[in-house]
Amino acid sequence: MLRIAWVGVGSELNGDDAAGLYAIRGLAPILMDEPHFLCLESGVNPENALGPLRKFHPDLVVMVDAADFGEPAGNIRFIKNAEVGGISFSTHSLPMNLISEYLGRELDCPVWLLGIQPASLEFAAPLTIKVRRAVDSLVLEISRIIQ
Repeated sequence: MLRIAWVGVGSELNGDDAAGLYAIRGLAPILMDEPHFLCLESGVNPENALGPLRKFHPDLVVMVDAADFGEPAGNIRFIKNAEVGGISFSTHSLPMNLISEYLGRELDCPVWLLGIQPASLEFAAPLTIKVRRAVDSLVLEISRIIQ
């Protein structure tokens, strides 16, 4: 069975930028008894998840983050590393393509980017309804797939 690490990226201080964190908080209780899954919140520095990821030895890392790819709010899609340059990831200290390449090299596994189109990145705002519903649907679909 594949060992999959889910890493939530983002900041709770900027509205929908917390979408990745919200997704991981939804997945963690569902996956906690599954030894081939790991759920981590990395905040705005996904490179800081390297230690727990190394210990887990994943076959795949899925980084979940708010990303502006020019679609309606709440849309979710996988983003190829080659596309990252034209997509805005809001609050990270390093560009997501560099982070994913770095983690992939260090962990010797693929790193996928799962982007959630934000509606608002306003400071001190909560998640918008559209993004919250989209993430809830994502978590529900993942739970259906693994069960």
